[in-house]
Amino acid sequence: MNRQENLIQILLKAEKPLTTQELAEQLNVSSRTIRSDLEKIESEILVHSMKLEKKPRVGIWIEGTQDEKDALFLDVKGEHDLVESYSKEYRRGCILVQILLSKNKIYPYKLQNNLYVSKSTIEKDLQEISKWLEKYDLSLMKKPSIGLYVSGDEENIRNAVAALAGELSEKNQSIESLMETYLDIDVKEIEDIIHNWNDNYNMHLNEVNINNLAFHASVMSMRIGKNKALLIENSKALDSETFSYKEEFDILINELSTYGNCEVPKDEADYLLMHLLGMYLNESSFLENDFLNDLRKIAENIAEDFILKSDKIMSLDLESNDQFKRSLMLHLLPTVYRLKYGLNLYNPLLNEIKTNYASYYYLALIINSSFKKYIGVNASEGEIAYVALHLSVAVQQAKDHVQVAVVCSLGVGVSRLLSVKLQENFPDVTFIHCSMNDEEQLEKCKYIISTVELNTDKPYVQVNPLLMEVDVQKIRTLLRKNPSINKTNFSMQTVKVFHEQIDKIQILQEMSNYLRMCGAVTPRFFEGVLKRENMGFTEVGDGIILTHGFHEDVKRTQIAFCKLDHPIVWKTQEVDFIVMLAVAKTDAKNVMQMNWLYKMLSNMEIVNKIRECKKDREIYETLIEASKKTLKESTYYEFIRHSGS
Repeated sequence: MNRQENLIQILLKAEKPLTTQELAEQLNVSSRTIRSDLEKIESEILVHSMKLEKKPRVGIWIEGTQDEKDALFLDVKGEHDLVESYSKEYRRGCILVQILLSKNKIYPYKLQNNLYVSKSTIEKDLQEISKWLEKYDLSLMKKPSIGLYVSGDEENIRNAVAALAGELSEKNQSIESLMETYLDIDVKEIEDIIHNWNDNYNMHLNEVNINNLAFHASVMSMRIGKNKALLIENSKALDSETFSYKEEFDILINELSTYGNCEVPKDEADYLLMHLLGMYLNESSFLENDFLNDLRKIAENIAEDFILKSDKIMSLDLESNDQFKRSLMLHLLPTVYRLKYGLNLYNPLLNEIKTNYASYYYLALIINSSFKKYIGVNASEGEIAYVALHLSVAVQQAKDHVQVAVVCSLGVGVSRLLSVKLQENFPDVTFIHCSMNDEEQLEKCKYIISTVELNTDKPYVQVNPLLMEVDVQKIRTLLRKNPSINKTNFSMQTVKVFHEQIDKIQILQEMSNYLRMCGAVTPRFFEGVLKRENMGFTEVGDGIILTHGFHEDVKRTQIAFCKLDHPIVWKTQEVDFIVMLAVAKTDAKNVMQMNWLYKMLSNMEIVNKIRECKKDREIYETLIEASKKTLKESTYYEFIRHSGS
């Protein structure tokens, strides 16, 4: 009977919850081994319709009926093998961790036994692993005397380990857990060392930075133990940098040397210092150092390039926001530093950011073209996720600090009424009331709302002092906050020409993807579109399709357009122009906001002009022009209706 089967029997016989330490003492192993074994037996317990319960300060026990416990007990007692259902990704992660970092010799037959798979399965895994290693200029080697090992530059090995950590994290797997299970190293202990050091010397590192530093320190410790210390050529840059925390950092290196019972070489210390320095680069004390001059210029160029590209997609109007530019540059500075010096980031929050900040993550992906342009490399998903996080914060801050000047010359009472109505409709906007002659106040504001005609270069709208609905729509258009206006209604990203032959399902899927990529819909939106197609006809005549998904799957109202160079039969008609609506639930009742679209689609002159377009941008510009014209006409007739003329 193996140790894991023994562990199950102990838990089944126990009359009370047992702690990890108590289990470790009974089986004569470490608490870390028990934690690893508990993860492995959990799936077997679930198969028997029971649950492994783990409660801090109480203990561990198996929750289930007595009959279920008896059945599991008999299975284990009968010496049935406890076969683990490792996924392919998990299995290859286990193998990679061992051949990259283990001090022990690794042989294929040992991998078979440890992972409960056949020889052919391990051989296939090793073939895939060999291809994966080639991406980092590494080779998988095999010698009878020393088993499996990785050949290549040490810095590439470190980068491969960090990349593996990111890939495992993306699949909700932890490289730290594999390191503890297969390499006999407790990352938590190193993390505690860095935690205490951070607290004792007021280093101001956040939890993510501490985890990241602990990860790199753990890898460093293992590689030194394997006599594979790192040699770096670009550490001279650190000698010229007056790093204000150098003395405290030396203390940390001494503590890590004591923990690992070996001296940390200077190059290894410098490599860890480079990681630490990257965590402080957006602090004010570092910004004026000559060491950062080149990096700062690169970060500024990338920030400007990225803002121009993102504005074309999302119409966030960030290009004119100097505060946002500087904020983004500061956030990019550590990223540029890591990419320039080949420091591969491990981001334990990758999955969480991709899930909770999906629209910003997909937007941030386009920054890779800017990195490629100015540094010659692409950033990892971990780096992109941090850019997405900073982008979301900066965009929200930009939204929260919009200042709009309000010019009203009709007395205090009317001005107050206008102010109340404006604040009700635009709670996130700061309105500043001023006179036409108050140049200083007007200069502070980006937009102006006025009850009289003005002669100004600033964007402004003239409104009725009583603020009619048509005025609200005009202000939303001005502020780019209303889904009914063209620049938030659709973008270059949601306008496409399909030059190749394509079928109906592919079209709908591609268009749904465009809407998802710009953060307008959830991944479930496509399923809703298909259901809507099955519910009835979406052909509206003249070769046009008008389709949509369900409100529940829409984050914000957005429209996608596509033109087919090769028309197809949809259901009963041949079509070549497809419009896909994603309408948020909050906008569903306000059908008037889509008037410009319906009027445009009924104008065959505009539709035929779109059909003549050969490129995405041509269609986009045609749609912009048509929507502006239609919106202007709608506004005029709304004004006539409200004024009673």
